[in-house]
Amino acid sequence: MKPIRPLHIIALTLFLISSAAPLPGQSSAKPKPKQENRFLIVLNTSSAMSRRSENMQNVAGNLMASGLKGEMKNGDTLGVWTYNETLHTGQFPLRKWSIQARQDTAAALVEFIKQQKFEKRTRFTNVMESLSALTKISERLTVLILTDGAETISGTPFDNEINASFKLNEADQRKAKMPFVVVLRSEKGKFIGHTVNVPPWPVEFPKFTPEPVVITPPKPPPEEQVVVPSLIISNPPPRVETAPVIPTATNSHAATATAPPETPDTNLASQVNVTDAHTATNSAPATTETNLVAKKISQSSQGDLPASNPNESAKKKAGINPTVVWVAVACVLLGVMGLIFALTHRNRSKEHVSLITRSMGDKKK
Repeated sequence: MKPIRPLHIIALTLFLISSAAPLPGQSSAKPKPKQENRFLIVLNTSSAMSRRSENMQNVAGNLMASGLKGEMKNGDTLGVWTYNETLHTGQFPLRKWSIQARQDTAAALVEFIKQQKFEKRTRFTNVMESLSALTKISERLTVLILTDGAETISGTPFDNEINASFKLNEADQRKAKMPFVVVLRSEKGKFIGHTVNVPPWPVEFPKFTPEPVVITPPKPPPEEQVVVPSLIISNPPPRVETAPVIPTATNSHAATATAPPETPDTNLASQVNVTDAHTATNSAPATTETNLVAKKISQSSQGDLPASNPNESAKKKAGINPTVVWVAVACVLLGVMGLIFALTHRNRSKEHVSLITRSMGDKKK
């Protein structure tokens, strides 16, 4: 035999502890068990009941086949006692009731009654002692006593009512050879009701105390959250607007329709006119030539624009490269300024000729 190592003992102990411990999210409290209903049939098997034994079989069998008129539910327990001078318990095995096996249970009860020996006298006090003890340990107990009513009942809160019913109906039941069926019900250790039934009339059962209905209060509606404005006021950052990108194109007809229109030619003409007006006072020939140049530039810039649709011409001008326009303007201005300078210099050279030079010229002539 191999020796048990301490490591094995420790591992086994940890396994048992982990198995017994509840998992996270599980409650260690056991759910409340279903309320148990117990049913007990007490049969009087004295010699006085021998003449009613056959009807006792029929009454007991019909009651069991119907589940005691629907009072029994699946899982309820059923026991059978018999008594005469002494009480006999445990002769009929304790059964769990099920609706599927109700016919088998009824047949077993009828067969059990057939096998009984109806003898001796009755002594109900022995029954009541054991019945009181069973009542104290039962949550709910229903007792059916099948008897001839010859002996008075004692030990219940309903003794007077039960015995009065026996006296009233004893003659009719003896003549019909039918038993009495006394129903007693107890709840939480105390008797709560009874009925005395005379077959072949239907058997009635007293009602248990209705279980309190637990009403779950509705959940209150969620509270509306009040939005408190912030005490910190912050200015949003200034929005930076970027200038639209103007595409560079060599062909004026490829310009997009969304580009903003530009008027470089108008500014060019105005600049030329301003320059002409400034230089007009210095020289008449320069003014004439400058006007001719400005007129040609204006005609060349307006040659591609149709006069009938100014909007369309503005769209076409939007496609002209501004760099090219400014270079052309600079060249024109330089040319005009060079022309003005040449004309001015020539006039001044004529005016400042010395008298000696003029006299020498006259002599040569």
